[in-house]
Amino acid sequence: MNKYGIVVNLLILVFIISSLVIGNAVDQEVKKQGPNAAERAIGFLDPFNRWAKLKSCAKLAWINYGPKSERTETPHSDTGKLMKEAVTKSYETSKGTAEHAAKVAGHAVHTTAEKVKRTVSGSETENEQEL
Repeated sequence: MNKYGIVVNLLILVFIISSLVIGNAVDQEVKKQGPNAAERAIGFLDPFNRWAKLKSCAKLAWINYGPKSERTETPHSDTGKLMKEAVTKSYETSKGTAEHAAKVAGHAVHTTAEKVKRTVSGSETENEQEL
């Protein structure tokens, strides 16, 4: 029984030492990377500063459980109606734009055809006059 007790104590000691070494290496790597955007936003920058931890936990609690502001409170029943109105308005605008573009293109084709007719008819009369 004494042999097993020594083996168990050695295993526990090895486990504790390895976890401290690994934990220290991870802490150094985290310090090199710096805080991510979410940690910077809530102010959780120093994991060893207890006052900062308390403040950041209070901020998170306020964000999650505090009173809702107007921008977070949206009636869900009107959302579909608003989307339908926005889509309808967008469709009407794009339809009007397409019709206007078609009219402009038709006018351009018509004026170009008239110019070609004048150019061709003008060159025919000049050829007839030369003969």
